[in-house]
Amino acid sequence: MGLAVLVASLSHGEETMPAFPDETAVSWRVLDDGVRSRTPDALRIPVVTLDPGRLIGSERAYILVQAPYGRVWPVVAEALADHGVVFEQGTPPLYSLEEPWLEVLLSRNGEWRALLSSTPEGRDLDAAVADGALTAEERTWRRHQARARTEVSRERLSRLPVAQAEYARAESVREWTQGRQGKQQVTLTVTVFDAGAVFGTTATVIDVFRDQRFPNPDYPRLWAADGVPTLFSQSLVPADLFGEVMRALDVELPGAARRLSDTPSRWHGPVAPPPGPVEPGLRYATQSDLTITPEIHTLASADPFTPKTLQALANGSLAIGVERAALLDGEQGWIAELWHLMPREQRLEVLWQGWQGVDSLFLDPATGALWFRGDKHWFRFRSDQQGARPVSLSLPAADPDARMSWQLDSHGHPRLCSDRVDRIYRYREQKGGKGHYAVAEVPRAAFFSQPPRPVLWQGDAVWVQDQYGMAELDPASGRVARVIRAPQRSGRVFDEGTPEGSVSGDVIPPWPAVGSPSGQWVTGGFRLHRGQGESEAPLVGLHVFDTARAEYLYSAVLDGQSRVSAVAASAEGWWLAMAAGNHVQLWEARTGRTPITLNVPTSVSVTALSFAPDGGGLYALTGSSVLHWRLPSL
Repeated sequence: MGLAVLVASLSHGEETMPAFPDETAVSWRVLDDGVRSRTPDALRIPVVTLDPGRLIGSERAYILVQAPYGRVWPVVAEALADHGVVFEQGTPPLYSLEEPWLEVLLSRNGEWRALLSSTPEGRDLDAAVADGALTAEERTWRRHQARARTEVSRERLSRLPVAQAEYARAESVREWTQGRQGKQQVTLTVTVFDAGAVFGTTATVIDVFRDQRFPNPDYPRLWAADGVPTLFSQSLVPADLFGEVMRALDVELPGAARRLSDTPSRWHGPVAPPPGPVEPGLRYATQSDLTITPEIHTLASADPFTPKTLQALANGSLAIGVERAALLDGEQGWIAELWHLMPREQRLEVLWQGWQGVDSLFLDPATGALWFRGDKHWFRFRSDQQGARPVSLSLPAADPDARMSWQLDSHGHPRLCSDRVDRIYRYREQKGGKGHYAVAEVPRAAFFSQPPRPVLWQGDAVWVQDQYGMAELDPASGRVARVIRAPQRSGRVFDEGTPEGSVSGDVIPPWPAVGSPSGQWVTGGFRLHRGQGESEAPLVGLHVFDTARAEYLYSAVLDGQSRVSAVAASAEGWWLAMAAGNHVQLWEARTGRTPITLNVPTSVSVTALSFAPDGGGLYALTGSSVLHWRLPSL
C-alpha cells in the first residue's frame, strides 16, 4: 500500500481527531551550563530546555513540522552539513517505528485500533463469534478494549498488512571518544522521518540529541559500595545544532506550522477509556431479630482425620467425606473414606474406603441417591440400601486420567468437564439402558488466560465463571449461549465509584461458587480492597446473578473475613449460605436480605456447608463436629 493511500485510509474514522496537533505553550531556550554537576568540563556544552523553570537541559526535544518530508529533510541536511552530519536514507516498515510513536499512531487513528482489535492476540473476533467462543456482546466489548489501548507490541503490529507499509526516514549517527584514554564517549544522533501515517496528515518529525558517557569520578573511592555505577550517562539536546535547524526552518519553510515536545506522548490523541466492569452493589449482613443457635454433633475416630466435604440426605442423615490416617504396609499414610452420620441415633458408620476421592458429594433430588467419585470410579448410595454401590460410567478412552469437575444433571447422571473447561462430557442414554459420554470441545476456553470454572449444571446448560463474567454453555456443542458481565472481582473499589484511569481487576478468586436451578441464580467470587491502602481488611464474598434474565443482582459481602471457605444453595433456591472461619452468613439469594443470624461457636472453623433437602436446616462441617441450624419457614 502506498503511503498516500495509507494516510487517506487512516483519516476518516469516527475516532480520528484533528490531524495536526493544536498549538501548545511549549517554547525553547538555551542553557549555557545546563548539564549535570559531575559532567567533565570537556563535555559541558550549551543545551536546550523546553521547560522555562528547568535548570537542567531537556533530554529530548522533538520538532514536529507541518510540511512534507521531501521538503524538510534537505533543509535539515544542509543546515547541519558543517557539523559533520551526513544522512543515510531508508524506507523501513511502519511497525518498526519507536514504540512511543506507535502509541501516538494508535491513539490518533481509530482504524489502526480497529484492525488490531479484530485480531487480539492473533485471533479473529468475528470468527470467534461464529465458532461459539464469544457472544456478539463480548466481541464489541473486546474491540472497545483494544481501541482504547495505546500500547501494543511490535510483534502484533508486524502481522498487520497495513503496518508493512514503508515510511521515509533519514538518520545520521556519529560517535567519538575524547578525554584521557578516550573514556568519554559521545554519540550524536539526528533523525528526520515522515510522520504522515502517524498523524493522518502531512507531518515530519526532527529529532536531534546527544548521548554521552563518562567514568564516575567517585567510583575508585567507593568501589566496594553496592550499586555504585562505573559510568554515568546522560542525554541532552545540543543548542548549536538545534538552533541551526530552527533558523533554517524559519528561512526555508516560514509558513509551516511547528510544534515542540520533550516526549511524543504530548501528541497522543484523546482516546475514550475502555469500558470497565459494572460497579459492585455491595450488600452487608444486618443483625436480625431472629438468632439461631446450632445443635452440635461431635465426630470421633480412633485415628487422626480431616473432614473435607458434607451432604445432607433426605432422611435427615449426613454423608461426610474425610481423609483418615491409616497404616499402609507398615507405614503411616492417608486413605479416603465416606462416613454416614445418623444424628438421631448418634451413630456413625463407614460406607466406603479407598485410596483417594470423596472430594465432592452430590444428591439426586429425584431419587434421593448420593453420588461420589473415589479411586477413579463413581459410586451411588441410597439410605435404604446397604453400603455404596459402584456405577459403571466410562469416559472416552483418550482421557482415562483426566482431571474432571462434575455435577449431576437433571436426570441424575454425572456430567463432567475438564478442569480448564475446554471439553464437556455429556451422558447420553442408549437403547437397552446403556449409556456413554459424548465429548464437546469448548472454544471459549482458549480466549481467557485464567481457566473458566464450572458453577452449575442447569437443565441442558452449564454455567461457568470466567474473566468476562458468567457464561452459559451448551454441553451438546460447547458453544456459548449467553453471558453476564461481572462487576469488579479484584483490586480496589472507591466510595465514589471507580475513578477514571484506574484499573479494575478480573482475577477470579479461588474460592467456591454455587448456583440454584430452581432459584435461577448463580454466584461468582470477589476479593476487593477499599480506597488506596491495604491496611483495612479486604471485602470478600459472592456476586449474585439472575440466570433467567441474564443480569447481575448484587454482591454479598462475608463480613470481616479474608476468604470464602464454603458455600451452599438450598434445594428450592431460596437461601444462599457462605462461611469462613467461625462465621456463617445466610442470605435470601434473590433479594439480598439477611433475616436470620446464625450463632457459631468461637472455637471452630467451617470447611463445608449443606442444606437439608427440604430446606428446613443448614449443616456446617468443622474439624471435629457438625453444626445444625434448624431454619424456620419465612
